[in-house]
Parts: sequence; C-alpha cells; structure tokens
Amino acid sequence: DLLWSPDSQSLAWSDGVGLWVVRPGEPARLVVENEPGGKSMGNYYWQQTWSPAGNYLLARARHFEGTDRVVVDILSGKATVVPNSFEYSVPAAQITWLQDERLFVVRPGLETMNLVATGESWRFDSHTSSLFLEGSFLIPVKASYPLSPFQIDETHLGFVMVNPDFANDQERGVYIFDIPRFQLSKVTG
Repeated sequence: DLLWSPDSQSLAWSDGVGLWVVRPGEPARLVVENEPGGKSMGNYYWQQTWSPAGNYLLARARHFEGTDRVVVDILSGKATVVPNSFEYSVPAAQITWLQDERLFVVRPGLETMNLVATGESWRFDSHTSSLFLEGSFLIPVKASYPLSPFQIDETHLGFVMVNPDFANDQERGVYIFDIPRFQLSKVTG
C-alpha cells in the first residue's frame, strides 16, 4: 500500500526488499532494508502511519511468527522497537501518533501475567534512536481490551474499550483521559 506523507510531498511503501520513501520527481530511497531470517527471526518492514511532521513512520517488523511495532526514522533509517509491542495471538498494544510527534499507546491487561491495562505516552529521540516513556496511567478493567487510541486536543486522549464477553459488558465504551487532571472517564457505553 502507498502511504502519503502528511504534507503530501512523499510516498512510503514496502516490498520484498524493504521500506521505501520517494518524493515525486526524485529517485526512490530505501529507508530500511528487510532482514531475512537465517539464524534469527528476521524483520520484514511494513509501513503503517506517518508521524504528523513526516519525520518518522510507525511500522510493523514482521517476523517468522508475530510482529513488533517500530518507529522508523526517515532520515537515519534506524528502526526502534516500541517496547512490549509484540503481537501474536493475543490482543496487543494499539498505537497512534499525537500531534506533537509523541506516541499514544494503549495496552490490554493480561491476567495470566499479572499485567494491568495501561495508557502510555512515548517520545522518540532521533539523536539516540531511543523511545522514552513520558507518562502512563492505569486503565481499571478486568477482561476488556483498549483499542483505537486517538487525540482529541492537547489535553485529552481517548480510546475505545471492547469486551468479547456479552455477560460482562459493563466496561465497554469510549473513554477520555484528561491529562491535567490525570482522570479517566467513560463517556459512552
């Protein structure tokens, strides 16, 4: 799939070689090359979304089994794994860009591993190609999964909560997190 940059000046796509970016009228540039398996799991990169300023791509690094989510720096070609973003057969982290180039991540809880659901804000440092956790909050649910994170404005984030158990649907709905008040509210069922 072709993915237009926010300024409509660049296209990103993936193929068997790697993840590419091109500005119309210029030669295409291989940003990050796929790493076939061999003795390791290997990585095959697939673009997902541009950051708002167009400096980074959120992508998937596909392995033999499962995927990690990565931030790809368009200039340096470095791919940095979003911590604990591995997806296989259970619900996994859901990620979106915020307008200030940070990531908003919602994660499901896993009772079998004593993990609670969380919402997190991550900042990417292009100088060190590292992601830094800037803040997090607990999502007080038992058997529900947060999905579709979004930004309302500079001080409010949201997500949708789903629950596959029809007998236990009280946690379902749209939730808003008020950053200054550090308060999570369910706004609809």
